[in-house]
Amino acid sequence: MTKKTRRNEIIRLVDRIRSAPESDMPDEELDELVLQLERSVAYPRIADLIYWPNLLGFERSLTSEEIADFALNHESKQDAS
Repeated sequence: MTKKTRRNEIIRLVDRIRSAPESDMPDEELDELVLQLERSVAYPRIADLIYWPNLLGFERSLTSEEIADFALNHESKQDAS
């Protein structure tokens, strides 16, 4: 899977997770999406980027694109070390 494809998949998952409250998505389905997202990236606090970015030092909510880029950049830094 290319980096662009992975980025698009992460964005899609984040968007679906964020839309869950408005879509009446069952909790089980939301939990599965979060697990799928967590398995797809090496960044261990990916859900925190969605729900509690302030705990990670961000002063505002991040866009889905920013979350994907942050997670992928984290992987790149880990691969380089």
